[in-house]
Amino acid sequence: MKLALGLLVICVSILSSFSVYGNTIVSGQLDLHGKLKSSTEIVNLEGRWIFLPFRFLQEGDFQTDQWRTAEQTLVSIPGDLKAADSLAGLDIEQQIWGTLVLEIKNFDPSFEELGLRLRADTAYSVYWYQRGARTEWQKVMQVGVPGPSKQKSIPQIADILGRIRVHASDKALLVIHLSGFHYSDSSIWRTPRLGSIQRLERDLEAQRLMEVLVCGMMLIMALYFWSLTRFHKEDAPTLWLAWFTLLGLFRLSSTSATITSFLHQEPSLAMYYILRRIEFGVISLFSATGFMFIARSFGYERFYSLGRVFLLVGALLAVLCLVAPVEYLLTILPIIHLHLLSTFIFEGPRKNLWVSFAHPSHPRW
Repeated sequence: MKLALGLLVICVSILSSFSVYGNTIVSGQLDLHGKLKSSTEIVNLEGRWIFLPFRFLQEGDFQTDQWRTAEQTLVSIPGDLKAADSLAGLDIEQQIWGTLVLEIKNFDPSFEELGLRLRADTAYSVYWYQRGARTEWQKVMQVGVPGPSKQKSIPQIADILGRIRVHASDKALLVIHLSGFHYSDSSIWRTPRLGSIQRLERDLEAQRLMEVLVCGMMLIMALYFWSLTRFHKEDAPTLWLAWFTLLGLFRLSSTSATITSFLHQEPSLAMYYILRRIEFGVISLFSATGFMFIARSFGYERFYSLGRVFLLVGALLAVLCLVAPVEYLLTILPIIHLHLLSTFIFEGPRKNLWVSFAHPSHPRW
Protein backbone atom coordinates (compact mmCIF):
# COMPACT_ATOMS: atom_id res chain seq x y z
CA MET A 1 0.00 0.00 0.00
CA LYS A 2 2.79 2.39 0.89
CA LEU A 3 4.54 1.55 -2.36
CA ALA A 4 1.39 2.31 -4.36
CA LEU A 5 0.91 5.63 -2.57
CA GLY A 6 4.56 6.50 -3.15
CA LEU A 7 4.26 5.79 -6.88
CA LEU A 8 1.07 7.87 -7.03
CA VAL A 9 2.80 10.84 -5.37
CA ILE A 10 5.74 10.56 -7.78
CA CYS A 11 3.43 10.46 -10.83
CA VAL A 12 1.43 13.45 -9.62
CA SER A 13 4.59 15.46 -8.93
CA ILE A 14 5.98 14.66 -12.37
CA LEU A 15 2.75 15.61 -14.13
CA SER A 16 2.40 18.82 -12.12
CA SER A 17 5.86 19.94 -13.24
CA PHE A 18 4.55 20.21 -16.80
CA SER A 19 2.15 23.12 -17.18
CA VAL A 20 -0.43 23.10 -19.96
CA TYR A 21 -2.74 26.08 -20.37
CA GLY A 22 -6.01 25.66 -22.27
CA ASN A 23 -8.98 27.79 -23.38
CA THR A 24 -6.74 30.83 -23.61
CA ILE A 25 -7.94 32.58 -26.79
CA VAL A 26 -10.64 35.23 -26.59
CA SER A 27 -11.84 37.12 -29.70
CA GLY A 28 -8.72 36.20 -31.65
CA GLN A 29 -6.28 37.35 -28.97
CA LEU A 30 -3.92 35.31 -26.80
CA ASP A 31 -2.50 36.96 -23.67
CA LEU A 32 0.59 35.09 -22.47
CA HIS A 33 1.11 37.18 -19.36
CA GLY A 34 2.37 34.83 -16.66
CA LYS A 35 2.67 31.90 -19.07
CA LEU A 36 5.60 30.22 -20.85
CA LYS A 37 8.01 31.15 -18.10
CA SER A 38 9.89 27.86 -18.10
CA SER A 39 11.19 25.24 -20.53
CA THR A 40 8.37 22.82 -19.67
CA GLU A 41 5.31 25.00 -20.30
CA ILE A 42 3.07 24.91 -23.34
CA VAL A 43 -0.20 26.62 -24.27
CA ASN A 44 -3.12 24.94 -26.00
CA LEU A 45 -4.33 27.36 -28.67
CA GLU A 46 -8.02 26.76 -28.03
CA GLY A 47 -10.71 29.34 -28.43
CA ARG A 48 -12.07 31.83 -30.94
CA TRP A 49 -9.63 32.64 -33.76
CA ILE A 50 -9.97 35.39 -36.36
CA PHE A 51 -10.91 33.88 -39.72
CA LEU A 52 -10.90 35.65 -43.08
CA PRO A 53 -12.61 33.24 -45.49
CA PHE A 54 -11.65 32.97 -49.14
CA ARG A 55 -8.50 35.11 -48.73
CA PHE A 56 -4.81 34.33 -48.23
CA LEU A 57 -3.27 37.33 -46.45
CA GLN A 58 0.42 38.01 -47.14
CA GLU A 59 3.11 39.98 -45.34
CA GLY A 60 2.16 43.29 -46.94
CA ASP A 61 -1.41 42.99 -45.67
CA PHE A 62 -0.20 43.18 -42.08
CA GLN A 63 1.92 46.34 -42.43
CA THR A 64 -1.15 48.29 -41.34
CA ASP A 65 -4.43 47.38 -39.67
CA GLN A 66 -6.31 47.43 -42.96
CA TRP A 67 -6.48 43.63 -42.89
CA ARG A 68 -9.15 44.01 -40.21
CA THR A 69 -12.11 44.24 -42.55
CA ALA A 70 -15.78 43.51 -42.35
CA GLU A 71 -15.05 40.12 -43.93
CA GLN A 72 -13.31 38.84 -40.84
CA THR A 73 -15.22 36.58 -38.50
CA LEU A 74 -14.57 34.36 -35.51
CA VAL A 75 -14.34 30.57 -35.52
CA SER A 76 -13.72 28.05 -32.76
CA ILE A 77 -10.45 26.10 -32.93
CA PRO A 78 -10.42 23.15 -32.74
CA GLY A 79 -13.59 22.99 -34.79
CA ASP A 80 -15.18 23.26 -38.20
CA LEU A 81 -14.21 26.31 -40.25
CA LYS A 82 -17.58 26.16 -41.99
CA ALA A 83 -19.16 26.94 -38.61
CA ALA A 84 -17.64 30.44 -38.56
CA ASP A 85 -20.06 33.17 -37.53
CA SER A 86 -20.27 34.89 -40.93
CA LEU A 87 -20.67 31.57 -42.81
CA ALA A 88 -23.72 30.39 -40.89
CA GLY A 89 -26.48 29.37 -43.26
CA LEU A 90 -24.29 29.37 -46.38
CA ASP A 91 -24.22 26.22 -48.52
CA ILE A 92 -20.49 25.99 -49.15
CA GLU A 93 -20.15 22.18 -48.74
CA GLN A 94 -16.44 21.31 -48.51
CA GLN A 95 -15.18 24.33 -50.49
CA ILE A 96 -13.54 26.13 -47.59
CA TRP A 97 -10.27 28.04 -47.56
CA GLY A 98 -8.90 31.19 -46.02
CA THR A 99 -6.63 32.72 -43.39
CA LEU A 100 -6.66 32.14 -39.66
CA VAL A 101 -5.06 34.86 -37.54
CA LEU A 102 -4.14 34.84 -33.87
CA GLU A 103 -2.84 37.96 -32.10
CA ILE A 104 -0.31 37.08 -29.42
CA LYS A 105 0.81 39.58 -26.80
CA ASN A 106 2.71 39.77 -23.51
CA PHE A 107 4.95 36.78 -24.12
CA ASP A 108 8.34 36.63 -22.48
CA PRO A 109 10.82 38.30 -24.89
CA SER A 110 13.66 36.32 -23.30
CA PHE A 111 12.56 33.30 -25.32
CA GLU A 112 14.72 33.04 -28.42
CA GLU A 113 12.74 30.16 -29.88
CA LEU A 114 9.25 28.74 -29.52
CA GLY A 115 7.74 25.55 -30.86
CA LEU A 116 4.42 25.08 -32.64
CA ARG A 117 2.70 21.75 -33.18
CA LEU A 118 -0.26 21.57 -35.53
CA ARG A 119 -2.02 18.74 -37.36
CA ALA A 120 -5.03 19.29 -39.62
CA ASP A 121 -4.81 16.43 -42.20
CA THR A 122 -5.35 18.86 -45.07
CA ALA A 123 -3.24 21.52 -46.82
CA TYR A 124 -1.93 24.43 -44.75
CA SER A 125 1.04 26.70 -44.19
CA VAL A 126 1.90 28.62 -41.01
CA TYR A 127 3.62 32.01 -40.72
CA TRP A 128 4.84 34.15 -37.82
CA TYR A 129 4.65 37.93 -38.30
CA GLN A 130 6.49 40.19 -35.86
CA ARG A 131 6.94 43.82 -36.80
CA GLY A 132 10.44 45.16 -36.25
CA ALA A 133 12.16 41.79 -36.27
CA ARG A 134 15.10 41.03 -38.54
CA THR A 135 12.81 38.67 -40.45
CA GLU A 136 9.30 39.98 -39.95
CA TRP A 137 7.56 37.25 -41.95
CA GLN A 138 8.72 33.74 -40.97
CA LYS A 139 7.47 30.59 -42.61
CA VAL A 140 7.08 28.18 -39.70
CA MET A 141 5.82 25.05 -41.49
CA GLN A 142 3.94 23.79 -44.51
CA VAL A 143 1.95 20.58 -44.97
CA GLY A 144 0.70 19.81 -48.45
CA VAL A 145 0.09 22.62 -50.91
CA PRO A 146 -2.63 25.08 -49.82
CA GLY A 147 -4.37 26.86 -52.65
CA PRO A 148 -7.49 28.86 -53.49
CA SER A 149 -8.99 26.08 -55.62
CA LYS A 150 -9.23 22.31 -55.77
CA GLN A 151 -6.83 22.16 -58.71
CA LYS A 152 -4.17 24.22 -56.91
CA SER A 153 -4.22 22.48 -53.52
CA ILE A 154 -2.82 19.10 -52.42
CA PRO A 155 -3.66 17.79 -48.93
CA GLN A 156 -1.29 15.73 -46.82
CA ILE A 157 -1.38 13.77 -43.55
CA ALA A 158 1.48 14.87 -41.31
CA ASP A 159 2.22 15.76 -37.70
CA ILE A 160 5.27 18.01 -37.56
CA LEU A 161 6.84 20.58 -35.29
CA GLY A 162 7.66 24.13 -36.38
CA ARG A 163 10.30 26.40 -34.88
CA ILE A 164 9.68 30.11 -34.36
CA ARG A 165 12.49 32.63 -33.89
CA VAL A 166 11.20 35.23 -31.44
CA HIS A 167 12.11 38.93 -31.58
CA ALA A 168 12.39 41.16 -28.50
CA SER A 169 8.97 42.67 -29.21
CA ASP A 170 6.17 41.24 -27.07
CA LYS A 171 3.55 41.23 -29.86
CA ALA A 172 3.18 38.94 -32.85
CA LEU A 173 0.68 37.41 -35.25
CA LEU A 174 0.30 33.70 -35.94
CA VAL A 175 -1.09 33.29 -39.47
CA ILE A 176 -2.38 30.05 -41.02
CA HIS A 177 -3.30 29.58 -44.70
CA LEU A 178 -5.64 26.57 -44.89
CA SER A 179 -7.58 25.02 -47.75
CA GLY A 180 -9.90 22.02 -47.70
CA PHE A 181 -11.26 21.00 -51.08
CA HIS A 182 -10.60 17.26 -51.18
CA TYR A 183 -12.33 16.14 -47.99
CA SER A 184 -15.61 17.34 -46.52
CA ASP A 185 -14.16 17.64 -43.00
CA SER A 186 -10.91 19.48 -43.74
CA SER A 187 -10.70 21.68 -40.66
CA ILE A 188 -8.54 21.86 -37.55
CA TRP A 189 -9.87 19.20 -35.18
CA ARG A 190 -6.72 18.77 -33.07
CA THR A 191 -5.64 21.51 -30.68
CA PRO A 192 -2.58 23.48 -31.85
CA ARG A 193 0.10 23.79 -29.17
CA LEU A 194 2.63 26.57 -28.62
CA GLY A 195 5.49 26.69 -26.17
CA SER A 196 8.72 25.00 -25.16
CA ILE A 197 10.39 23.45 -28.18
CA GLN A 198 12.02 20.80 -25.96
CA ARG A 199 8.70 19.79 -24.40
CA LEU A 200 6.90 19.61 -27.74
CA GLU A 201 9.73 17.56 -29.24
CA ARG A 202 9.49 15.06 -26.38
CA ASP A 203 5.71 14.81 -26.73
CA LEU A 204 5.89 14.30 -30.49
CA GLU A 205 8.63 11.71 -30.20
CA ALA A 206 6.68 9.83 -27.53
CA GLN A 207 3.57 9.75 -29.71
CA ARG A 208 5.54 8.52 -32.72
CA LEU A 209 7.15 5.75 -30.68
CA MET A 210 3.75 4.71 -29.30
CA GLU A 211 2.18 4.57 -32.79
CA VAL A 212 5.05 2.47 -34.12
CA LEU A 213 4.88 0.20 -31.06
CA VAL A 214 1.12 -0.39 -31.34
CA CYS A 215 1.24 -0.99 -35.10
CA GLY A 216 4.21 -3.34 -34.66
CA MET A 217 2.40 -5.34 -31.98
CA MET A 218 -0.71 -5.64 -34.16
CA LEU A 219 1.40 -6.79 -37.10
CA ILE A 220 3.08 -9.46 -34.98
CA MET A 221 -0.30 -10.61 -33.66
CA ALA A 222 -1.76 -10.81 -37.17
CA LEU A 223 1.20 -12.84 -38.46
CA TYR A 224 1.03 -15.14 -35.43
CA PHE A 225 -2.68 -15.85 -35.90
CA TRP A 226 -2.17 -16.46 -39.61
CA SER A 227 0.64 -18.93 -38.84
CA LEU A 228 -1.68 -20.81 -36.47
CA THR A 229 -4.32 -21.20 -39.15
CA ARG A 230 -1.72 -22.75 -41.45
CA PHE A 231 -1.19 -25.66 -39.04
CA HIS A 232 -4.79 -25.79 -37.78
CA LYS A 233 -6.92 -25.15 -40.84
CA GLU A 234 -10.09 -26.18 -38.99
CA ASP A 235 -9.54 -23.42 -36.40
CA ALA A 236 -12.05 -20.91 -37.79
CA PRO A 237 -12.02 -18.52 -34.77
CA THR A 238 -8.29 -17.95 -35.15
CA LEU A 239 -8.74 -17.20 -38.85
CA TRP A 240 -11.35 -14.56 -38.12
CA LEU A 241 -9.19 -13.14 -35.33
CA ALA A 242 -6.31 -12.83 -37.80
CA TRP A 243 -8.54 -10.89 -40.21
CA PHE A 244 -9.83 -8.75 -37.32
CA THR A 245 -6.30 -7.84 -36.23
CA LEU A 246 -5.10 -7.19 -39.78
CA LEU A 247 -7.99 -4.85 -40.55
CA GLY A 248 -7.39 -3.03 -37.27
CA LEU A 249 -3.77 -2.57 -38.33
CA PHE A 250 -4.84 -1.10 -41.68
CA ARG A 251 -7.27 1.28 -39.97
CA LEU A 252 -4.70 2.50 -37.45
CA SER A 253 -1.93 2.82 -40.03
CA SER A 254 -4.06 4.89 -42.40
CA THR A 255 -4.63 7.57 -39.75
CA SER A 256 -1.19 7.51 -38.11
CA ALA A 257 0.94 10.41 -39.31
CA THR A 258 4.03 8.47 -38.25
CA ILE A 259 3.20 5.44 -40.41
CA THR A 260 1.87 7.38 -43.38
CA SER A 261 4.97 9.58 -43.45
CA PHE A 262 6.90 6.64 -44.90
CA LEU A 263 4.47 6.56 -47.86
CA HIS A 264 3.50 10.22 -47.96
CA GLN A 265 6.71 12.21 -47.51
CA GLU A 266 5.86 14.54 -50.39
CA PRO A 267 2.36 15.88 -51.11
CA SER A 268 0.55 13.34 -53.29
CA LEU A 269 -3.14 13.58 -54.05
CA ALA A 270 -3.32 9.93 -55.11
CA MET A 271 -1.75 8.70 -51.85
CA TYR A 272 -4.02 10.96 -49.80
CA TYR A 273 -7.09 9.46 -51.52
CA ILE A 274 -5.81 5.91 -50.92
CA LEU A 275 -5.30 6.54 -47.20
CA ARG A 276 -8.74 8.10 -46.81
CA ARG A 277 -10.40 5.19 -48.62
CA ILE A 278 -8.59 2.67 -46.42
CA GLU A 279 -9.58 4.63 -43.31
CA PHE A 280 -13.29 4.37 -44.09
CA GLY A 281 -13.33 1.11 -46.04
CA VAL A 282 -12.00 -1.15 -43.29
CA ILE A 283 -14.32 0.06 -40.49
CA SER A 284 -17.35 -1.98 -41.52
CA LEU A 285 -15.27 -5.06 -42.34
CA PHE A 286 -13.51 -4.67 -38.99
CA SER A 287 -16.76 -5.00 -37.03
CA ALA A 288 -18.06 -7.84 -39.20
CA THR A 289 -14.93 -9.97 -38.73
CA GLY A 290 -15.12 -9.32 -35.00
CA PHE A 291 -18.69 -10.62 -35.01
CA MET A 292 -17.63 -13.74 -36.91
CA PHE A 293 -14.79 -14.39 -34.45
CA ILE A 294 -17.15 -14.18 -31.46
CA ALA A 295 -19.84 -16.33 -33.13
CA ARG A 296 -17.38 -19.12 -34.00
CA SER A 297 -15.45 -18.90 -30.72
CA PHE A 298 -18.53 -19.53 -28.57
CA GLY A 299 -20.18 -22.02 -30.92
CA TYR A 300 -23.19 -19.92 -31.85
CA GLU A 301 -23.69 -21.56 -35.22
CA ARG A 302 -27.10 -20.03 -35.82
CA PHE A 303 -25.49 -16.60 -35.60
CA TYR A 304 -22.87 -17.58 -38.12
CA SER A 305 -25.40 -17.02 -40.94
CA LEU A 306 -26.20 -13.60 -39.49
CA GLY A 307 -22.48 -12.87 -39.36
CA ARG A 308 -22.19 -13.69 -43.05
CA VAL A 309 -24.90 -11.10 -43.73
CA PHE A 310 -22.96 -8.52 -41.71
CA LEU A 311 -19.81 -9.48 -43.59
CA LEU A 312 -21.56 -9.07 -46.95
CA VAL A 313 -22.94 -5.66 -45.96
CA GLY A 314 -19.51 -4.63 -44.69
CA ALA A 315 -17.90 -5.70 -47.97
CA LEU A 316 -20.45 -3.67 -49.95
CA LEU A 317 -19.78 -0.61 -47.78
CA ALA A 318 -16.03 -1.09 -48.27
CA VAL A 319 -16.47 -1.23 -52.03
CA LEU A 320 -18.63 1.89 -51.85
CA CYS A 321 -15.83 3.68 -49.98
CA LEU A 322 -13.38 2.63 -52.69
CA VAL A 323 -15.43 4.05 -55.57
CA ALA A 324 -17.17 7.06 -53.97
CA PRO A 325 -15.55 10.50 -54.24
CA VAL A 326 -13.31 11.08 -51.22
CA GLU A 327 -14.90 14.42 -50.42
CA TYR A 328 -18.22 12.64 -49.81
CA LEU A 329 -16.98 9.77 -47.65
CA LEU A 330 -18.39 11.39 -44.52
CA THR A 331 -21.90 11.07 -45.96
CA ILE A 332 -21.40 7.28 -45.91
CA LEU A 333 -20.21 7.31 -42.31
CA PRO A 334 -23.73 7.23 -40.70
CA ILE A 335 -24.46 4.03 -42.64
CA ILE A 336 -21.20 2.52 -41.40
CA HIS A 337 -22.05 3.55 -37.83
CA LEU A 338 -25.49 1.92 -38.17
CA HIS A 339 -23.77 -1.25 -39.34
CA LEU A 340 -21.40 -1.13 -36.35
CA LEU A 341 -24.28 -0.58 -33.94
CA SER A 342 -26.25 -3.50 -35.36
CA THR A 343 -23.34 -5.88 -34.89
CA PHE A 344 -22.91 -4.83 -31.25
CA ILE A 345 -26.65 -5.14 -30.59
CA PHE A 346 -26.68 -8.72 -31.84
CA GLU A 347 -23.38 -9.59 -30.19
CA GLY A 348 -24.22 -8.34 -26.72
CA PRO A 349 -27.45 -9.73 -25.31
CA ARG A 350 -27.52 -13.04 -27.18
CA LYS A 351 -26.73 -16.13 -25.13
CA ASN A 352 -25.18 -14.10 -22.29
CA LEU A 353 -22.20 -13.31 -24.49
CA TRP A 354 -20.69 -10.74 -22.15
CA VAL A 355 -21.14 -13.15 -19.24
CA SER A 356 -19.06 -15.63 -21.22
CA PHE A 357 -16.23 -13.12 -21.35
CA ALA A 358 -16.56 -12.03 -17.74
CA HIS A 359 -16.67 -15.43 -16.05
CA PRO A 360 -13.91 -17.97 -16.81
CA SER A 361 -16.09 -20.67 -15.23
CA HIS A 362 -18.42 -20.52 -18.23
CA PRO A 363 -18.40 -23.88 -20.13
CA ARG A 364 -16.80 -22.22 -23.17
CA TRP A 365 -13.72 -21.48 -21.11
